[in-house]
Parts: sequence; structure tokens; C-alpha cells
Amino acid sequence: MYTHVVVYSLHDPAEAPEVVRRLREMIALAPLVTTLNAGVDISRTPASYDVGLVTTHPDFEAYESYRTHPFHQDFLAWLLPKIAVRTVVDFDT
Repeated sequence: MYTHVVVYSLHDPAEAPEVVRRLREMIALAPLVTTLNAGVDISRTPASYDVGLVTTHPDFEAYESYRTHPFHQDFLAWLLPKIAVRTVVDFDT
């Protein structure tokens, strides 16, 4: 199993619900995506990001296919200009 974790700070935090809505559409890329959890931060602490995403994939190859899929690439083209800070960690589980 391969796990992908991303947190985003947005230029406009009010856009977080739309970002999450669109992130959740990535589940359409199953079976490349085994699980997908995305949400808007509710704690609003000084250390918080606006949006969090955790996906799992059968293996690294499935993750790479997800990452380079045209549906995902179109989403990134929409999302990247909205991001102030993005942090990613990927690991085998």
C-alpha cells in the first residue's frame, strides 16, 4: 500500500470547500485510488493548513498512474494558482 498525504494553505481560505469538493472527485480514478479522504481544517490553529488530503494506492505504480492521469493533471492546473503553501509526504504502509 502506498499513502499520499498533502496539506494546502490557500491564498483565499474561503475557497477550501470547493477545493475539497473537487479533490473528492479524484475517487473516480479507482482502482488507482484505494481510499481518498479530504477535508477543510476545522481547528483553525496558527499551525493549521486550510485543506488536508490523504489517499492510498495499491502500490507506487498505481500512484504514479494516478498522479499523471489527465483528470488529475486538469485538477492540478485549476488548483495550483490557488495554493500559497503545499506540503506533501508519501510513504509505503
